[in-house]
Amino acid sequence: MAFIDDLAMELFTLSLVGVVSIYMTGTVYMAYRHGVRDMEEVLKPGVFPLGALGAVITIMGIYGEMTWPLQAAITYFSTIRI
Repeated sequence: MAFIDDLAMELFTLSLVGVVSIYMTGTVYMAYRHGVRDMEEVLKPGVFPLGALGAVITIMGIYGEMTWPLQAAITYFSTIRI
């Protein structure tokens, strides 16, 4: 199986997490300024996108750890020992 570097997708996903987090922070701030005190209700719409992005990041991390091409050369320093 050939190794495909997915660094671009990882960086895009991390930047998307940052954008969603900033958007959610701004939404909470605006709701608080308008007198809404139940922040759990304000944050509920952002739970699924952040959870989905977290799952994608976890899958990419596990995939990257399992398919790293230099596994035999740096086995001593690798997280997963063969």
